[in-house]
Amino acid sequence: MTSKNKKPMELYVHIPFCARKCLYCDFLSFRALASVHEAYTAQLIREIEAQGAFCREYQVTTIFIGGGTPSVMEPCLIADIMRALKYHFDVAEDAEITNNTSAMLMTASAAPPSRSLPRAASR
Repeated sequence: MTSKNKKPMELYVHIPFCARKCLYCDFLSFRALASVHEAYTAQLIREIEAQGAFCREYQVTTIFIGGGTPSVMEPCLIADIMRALKYHFDVAEDAEITNNTSAMLMTASAAPPSRSLPRAASR
């Protein structure tokens, strides 16, 4: 439930990785090895930690993970990002959370229901 005491905020998390660069895409995106995905995620989490400290008066109502195609990364890396967001930001319980994907990459096992993503410990 959204807090009436805090200003609403929407977050966009850019994941620049794709299986291939589409001709129509103008976004920063490219193919990368799993080790690059891991290093990017680690740095992104450090940035989430730093920026979260400046956003205490806000409550996150929307999180959009996009870019390239975030679903090319291992699901555990997306879960790590979500865990960091939920720990370092005040994410509304009913926040809309969207993860951009490619239908060509989807399998039942690669797309756990969003409710099954790990919950962060309370601050």
